[in-house]
Amino acid sequence: MLDHSLIPLTFVGGPAILANARAILQNGANMRYGHAVDQWRTFQTSLAEEDGKLARLYSDPSAVVRLSEKRLQPQPRELDFLVAGACLFGVACVLALVWSVLSQIQSVASPVAAVAMLVSGALGLAALVAVVATILQETRCTRTLMGRHLQRDSGARV
Repeated sequence: MLDHSLIPLTFVGGPAILANARAILQNGANMRYGHAVDQWRTFQTSLAEEDGKLARLYSDPSAVVRLSEKRLQPQPRELDFLVAGACLFGVACVLALVWSVLSQIQSVASPVAAVAMLVSGALGLAALVAVVATILQETRCTRTLMGRHLQRDSGARV
């Protein structure tokens, strides 16, 4: 049977898996942010040049530019939460290793390391929950943009 002092090492796996999930989320967030910035700049340019491209696609080009800007606003916050989550999961992994060593030598500091590891892991998880909230906020703006485009398309067919 395994020695109970190895149990803290199992806690390294959780933050490591969550750090991997965070990396996948960050890759997607970076790509969405780049696309959103490009779309916003294109909309701004089209509106400023009054070339009529936006008016052909959307009934209210100014509202579309505002929506695309609103879509951009939560994305930097999302990236901040992802970075914070990565740092916190890294801290949780290191603290789990410290906890393992301290419990192996039966140190009185072992419970402190365990609590610190649990707190940093919980904060990292809270950062991921905040990421999900900002992704949902961004998605609402994206759906509204798409809806306005689809309304214009359906209006043109009638």
